[in-house]
Amino acid sequence: MEKNLRSRLLLVLIVIIGLLPLNVFAASPDLGKVRLLDHSSGRVKEYISAHITLGGDDVVTDVPAIIYIEWRNNVQYSRTLVPIRAITEQLGAKVTWDNSTQTAHVYYEGKDIALTLESDTAYVNGKAVALPDGIPAKLMSYNGVNRTMVPLRFLSEEMGLNVGWDSISNVIKLNRPLQRIENISYSKNDGVEEFVITASDKVSYVDYFVDGTGLNRDSKIVLKVGNVVLAEDKIATDSNGNVVKQINQGAIKNFIAVQKTDADVPEVEMEINLSKARGYEIKEAGNQLIISLNNSVSEIYVENLIGEEYIVAKATEEPVFKVSKWPEKNKYIVDIMGTKLENAGEGIQELAINNKAIKKVTYAQLDAKEIYGEGKWVTRIVLELADFRDADKVEVKPLGTQLLIHLDKKVGEKPIEYYALDKKSSLLKILAKNAKNQSIYYDRDDNILRVKINKEDAALTKNTFEPDDQRVSRIEVGESGDYYNVKVYLSRGVSYSQEYSQTDALAFRIYTENRIVRTDKGRKLIVIDAGHGGKDPGAISPIDGTKEKDVNLKFALRLQQLLENNGFDAYLTRSTDKYLGLYTITDIANDLKADAFISIHANTAQNSSAKGIETLYGQSPLYAKAIHRNIIKMTGATDRGIKTRMDLAVIRTSDMSAVLIETGFLSNREDLKNLHDNEYIDKLNQGILNGLLEYFALE
Repeated sequence: MEKNLRSRLLLVLIVIIGLLPLNVFAASPDLGKVRLLDHSSGRVKEYISAHITLGGDDVVTDVPAIIYIEWRNNVQYSRTLVPIRAITEQLGAKVTWDNSTQTAHVYYEGKDIALTLESDTAYVNGKAVALPDGIPAKLMSYNGVNRTMVPLRFLSEEMGLNVGWDSISNVIKLNRPLQRIENISYSKNDGVEEFVITASDKVSYVDYFVDGTGLNRDSKIVLKVGNVVLAEDKIATDSNGNVVKQINQGAIKNFIAVQKTDADVPEVEMEINLSKARGYEIKEAGNQLIISLNNSVSEIYVENLIGEEYIVAKATEEPVFKVSKWPEKNKYIVDIMGTKLENAGEGIQELAINNKAIKKVTYAQLDAKEIYGEGKWVTRIVLELADFRDADKVEVKPLGTQLLIHLDKKVGEKPIEYYALDKKSSLLKILAKNAKNQSIYYDRDDNILRVKINKEDAALTKNTFEPDDQRVSRIEVGESGDYYNVKVYLSRGVSYSQEYSQTDALAFRIYTENRIVRTDKGRKLIVIDAGHGGKDPGAISPIDGTKEKDVNLKFALRLQQLLENNGFDAYLTRSTDKYLGLYTITDIANDLKADAFISIHANTAQNSSAKGIETLYGQSPLYAKAIHRNIIKMTGATDRGIKTRMDLAVIRTSDMSAVLIETGFLSNREDLKNLHDNEYIDKLNQGILNGLLEYFALE
């Protein structure tokens, strides 16, 4: 009796867990075969997994959608099962659980949809409805996570969704009912620019930003609205049936809405073309989408620059800031005006900083209306100081689109500084009197900038710094008799120019040379995708918990610098921890008309001895062979070969040569160690560079 009671309590707990919100995401399962536990039979079976999109946007789940098959009387019945909250949460439905009947209730737009575990009959507003093929809702587990799985097509149709199917990539495409775009308006009030898209009812959309800065391309905001048509009887269109609005105010050039009819469902693709990068946010208000343009803060982090820690805030435009002080609480406050924080949903966040003068650093999104009376949002950064007398020593300075915050216990400028100006250049500044009389020598053979400074004119300390920013490998400060010797070790393809010679300082701009890979067509553009990100961590190492998304981003950031140092333009689909949809990634590459595409991933396996590198491709075997051969040559890693994978959307939907590189196994100790090693990462990236040079030389 006691054993049966424990078993029943355990089942109740498992079911309740299976109905919890999907707010903690594990790896998005790769397409292919997955193993799930069916609690009704107690058996673990292998299933074909499927991917789901809603209005073009990925539905990321911690238990994959599966093709569930049953045999009855020698007849095969199959249906797609999905975690019940995978769709319902995104549509704003309410889900409850009745433990006495083992029934999940979905409440949506006046409907009560009831599905009972292992029952082939559902109830809609109390009326019995036979489930297609008699396949019921089930409790299933994947990698220790339990979810209530329900028949997708039945649930979707009861919620008014259209269901499509991409059989090549096993992608289920869900869309709201067909709607009409009835109005598009633009306004500018109190410095806030807005576009309002009005539809006949609620719509689903996918959005992304293409930054053309430094690529001789316009930047643009792209919005793809699924299962809609332009209402030509209510909205002005040109001879091609498209909407074109010339704005030409500030950074906005124009707005274009194009009707697309070549997909599974009609789609309207909207572009806001910009002369420079702008931040933006999109709000849903009933049947309207409101696009507000603003400066956005994409990331706030601590960076070590020449032995000193700086708080760095990255924005899309040059930041405007205000400083305030709260002596009673030992707080120094920096407000970045008119900005939206990209990860504001995470609330107040804390930065780890190694500075005894600063007890804590926090940041968050703040509504500034009551404080400044401007009705604008700000990003607030708060430094809690150990001693408020140090408040006067806090330095805040804008640097391009970044804001640097630093507290140095020593008053005055630092004797040597090095920091990034933009993604292709940095500034080295050395305090020295009689700057024009100091000796400067460039060692061309070893690519070293040497500066000889009289000790009477400076106060340097013997030291070695390693910026490791792919432009400068290290900076050495040494002594020889009456002189300091400063040696700056420049990376390949990096040069310098002397910015100015003040009487009290030397300054050098360290920059990537504008070298040409092919002189007839200019620099080649390579789009680099750091796989997964944001709510999707990718694979997780069973050894130390390393998340694939973090490894991928580290590879991508270092690869970008390496390529740019060697004559390529390189564009990252993401440079921070954010999520991009399945098709959005290649939409960006296609919009940029890139010459090649590289997606960086890491592998995992149940067998911990599995290790090595493999390269996946679609229609570019020569490209894949060139990349893969050079990676193996540089790293000496286990060669798992190249493989055709047309089922992978990032490969199949790209208009250019494309590969997906599995850099190693997070489940293998040797590979895991390598994936954490910058020297190994740089070797692998050098292999990619060599492969690109080889491939383009074949053209």
